[in-house]
Amino acid sequence: MKNIIFLCGLFISLGFFILSCGGGYEASTEAPATPVTLTTHTLSSSTAKVNWSGFREVDLSASGTFKEVTFTFPNLSGTLASMLNGSTANIITNSINSEDTVRDMNIVNILFGALADKKITARISNLSETDDKNGKFTLTVDLNAMSTNIVMTYSIASNKLTAKGDFDLFSVGMNSAIIALGNTAPHNGKTDNIVAVEFEVYLNGAEPATVVVETAPVVETFNASTYYQSNCAICHGNAGQGGAYTAIKGKSLSSYTSILTSFQNGSRTSPSAMSSLLKKLDTSNVDSLAKYLDTF
Repeated sequence: MKNIIFLCGLFISLGFFILSCGGGYEASTEAPATPVTLTTHTLSSSTAKVNWSGFREVDLSASGTFKEVTFTFPNLSGTLASMLNGSTANIITNSINSEDTVRDMNIVNILFGALADKKITARISNLSETDDKNGKFTLTVDLNAMSTNIVMTYSIASNKLTAKGDFDLFSVGMNSAIIALGNTAPHNGKTDNIVAVEFEVYLNGAEPATVVVETAPVVETFNASTYYQSNCAICHGNAGQGGAYTAIKGKSLSSYTSILTSFQNGSRTSPSAMSSLLKKLDTSNVDSLAKYLDTF
């Protein structure tokens, strides 16, 4: 009996010895988690900008920005989340600018023309930082009395934050408008519903670089036929028979001259697309264009 008690005690002692030496227990070798340190910045609200690219195949893609955008930011200094979460952009659709007057007119009148509210509202939320240079956020876009969410990924380089994402116009019920734009504009039969959107803003006092390009003056000979087919035919037809807009053939030379001159000298400003085009011409250009129209 004493021997049995002794052996039991021996086994128990041995068990405690093994446990105390690490048997059956493995100490954690993981390093303690390093807390994430969020970088703070200042934000230059005047440098905020919305860009877009799309509507057509890649090799013919149109791109541009908007001239009238009102940005609001909850804070102009702090972490990115504190400055951008809750920020908004109110965009006036008829201020679209692609550096092509006819294209802009088609987008304004055909794509956005049927909308009751000619405004796009965008709001940023759920910003998360992957590291101090990269991350993502949700952009909620209100258009056509509907809302959709876009996942925007951003990066920071040279104190400029650039965020990019894809906006599906079908997600806000723009199906018919996209088809109508494709039937009017020369997009090789294809107008894509996906528009790439980009938001940019400068941080920490940085500003966009100013590039001055000096070029020699170019002397061009005005060709009325080339001018009309490049700028006017898309709306009025290649022979004035009408297209997206009214027919203009059949008027007198004096009538053509009077109408064109009224746009050229600024006494008539609507439609704005014609005013933008014709005010760049001089009197001799207007005379040449009127004579060309008189051949229809």
